[in-house]
Amino acid sequence: AYDNGLSTIQDLAVQDNKDEAYSVYTESLEKTRDNVADSAKSLMMSMTKQAKDLNALNQHEKQTALYIMLGIFIIALLLFAGLAIYITRLITQPIRSLQGWMKQSGDGDLTVRGDYVSKDELGQLTTSFNTMTEQLHHVIIEMTDTSKHVATASDELSTNAEATTKATEMVAVTMEEIASGAGQQLNQVSGASRKIG
Repeated sequence: AYDNGLSTIQDLAVQDNKDEAYSVYTESLEKTRDNVADSAKSLMMSMTKQAKDLNALNQHEKQTALYIMLGIFIIALLLFAGLAIYITRLITQPIRSLQGWMKQSGDGDLTVRGDYVSKDELGQLTTSFNTMTEQLHHVIIEMTDTSKHVATASDELSTNAEATTKATEMVAVTMEEIASGAGQQLNQVSGASRKIG
């Protein structure tokens, strides 16, 4: 209807019927134009409202997404901190245990043994510590046995030395007696030789 009315107005204007063209315009097309303008305005207001609602929804979802990301970040940070503490304890606890075992063995308890079993470096260190204390224990036992043997041999040597001293004293007494007897026999032989002679 608007296009037909517009075409009619144009035909009248071309025929130089300007007053009649204006009259047709004001009677029929102005009302249609105003209706179209009102519809366009209403459509723009509706679209603007929809855009504002969509923007508000987007802002809300953006805020929600930000909170979710912040929550995930905090949870990840807490998990990372917990994992770091757990790994640190996994490393430091065996080291502290090994340090305590070394202190015990340093204080003289060579029967202490490490009980950390693993294929990592700390497990190898514990195995080496156990081997070292076992070998030290055996060396000390051997040294104790050797010192007992040396003490026994020393006692035997001391006993033998005392026996040798007594035997030497007896030999000396016997030698003195023999010398004294020989001296007496010499005197008797000398006295008998003088009597004979």
